[in-house]
Amino acid sequence: MSRTISAVNPIHPTGNAGHSSVGNSALYQSQNQRNFKQSEVEELRRRTGENVQGYLPKDQLDAVNRLYEEKVQRRQSMNMKTDPTFAAMHNGNKPSKGAIIDKELQEEDEARVRKMDLRNEILEERKL
Repeated sequence: MSRTISAVNPIHPTGNAGHSSVGNSALYQSQNQRNFKQSEVEELRRRTGENVQGYLPKDQLDAVNRLYEEKVQRRQSMNMKTDPTFAAMHNGNKPSKGAIIDKELQEEDEARVRKMDLRNEILEERKL
């Protein structure tokens, strides 16, 4: 003897067809769920000049991605030139002792130049 078990909602004995328990229907207004015709969307875009569809066109998205990648490449190449430890750290490795020493020397030189620039500014002010 086999028994079949049916999932019947005791409140709605006919089942849950057409009844959603997702969200609160009182929260939605009629315009929140409105579907617009494509012609209405195009007309609004022509009148306002704005992107009312909510997404970037494919060619514009590609252009944005290309510009971002170029920016990242420029930043990486600049860091490669200015920071002796960047290449190793960028690849997930520990910088060599020579690279660390080069970075320390570079920082000392930059501090010395800043100090001399400040000293020169003070001397210029005294002359005036």
